[in-house]
Amino acid sequence: MNKLLRSLISHFALGFQPPASAGADRTPIDAATVTLAEHQWRSIANPLGMAIDYVRGRVVVTQEGAAACHLMVTGESHDVTRNAHLYVQAERESELRFAMMMATNKPF
Repeated sequence: MNKLLRSLISHFALGFQPPASAGADRTPIDAATVTLAEHQWRSIANPLGMAIDYVRGRVVVTQEGAAACHLMVTGESHDVTRNAHLYVQAERESELRFAMMMATNKPF
C-alpha cells in the first residue's frame, strides 16, 4: 500500500449499502469505462446514483465519512448511495465501468 492510499484510508472510508429501494430496478443513463494503472487513483465528487463495476484488477474504494474502506476485485460491483466524496485507487492495473443510474419502478 503506498503512502497516498494510507493517508486516504486514515481520513476517509466507504460503507456500502444495498440499492435504494426494493421493487425498483436500476437503469444506466450514462456509462464510461476507465483503466487505472497500478497505484493510479481517481477522486469523484458528488457520486450519488453512480454504479461501479469492477471489470478486472484490484481496487481500494474509500468514501468520505464512512467507517471502512473496501478492496474490490474483478466481477464485483456496487451502487453508491451516499453523496460523499469517493476515492478509487488501483492496487494493480484495473478496469472499471462507471455508470450513472436512474431508479425505475419494476412491475410486480
